[in-house]
Amino acid sequence: MRNLRPLVRVVTFWSSLPGLLLLGACHNDCQDYGEYALYLRVRDARSGANIVPGATAVVQEGSYTDSVTIAPASMDETMSLALERPGTYLLRVRRPGYLERTETGIRIGQGECHVEAKQLTISLTPVS
Repeated sequence: MRNLRPLVRVVTFWSSLPGLLLLGACHNDCQDYGEYALYLRVRDARSGANIVPGATAVVQEGSYTDSVTIAPASMDETMSLALERPGTYLLRVRRPGYLERTETGIRIGQGECHVEAKQLTISLTPVS
């Protein structure tokens, strides 16, 4: 029973300081960088080939708009949009030689530190 007595004192001490315990519970490991809300891959609907180079993507929510166009000579396979901005978006993706595609209701939540990013793959159908 001697070993139990000091433990009871510690528990009693800590339980009398709920603010101190709450302060300790608020610690997080948030990193100091921006997270894009949407990471987008664009594929050819027939072949499955990466067609991000030369593609343009636009996201909109109300009056907010963000867009990105990837240079045709680029080796990129992903487009990044809406830096640290949660919301419900309309997405339009287009590329020369392909039919434009529109997606609605893309929801991006807010996490503890950053947006809860989504990764999407959009397939575009060739015009011919």
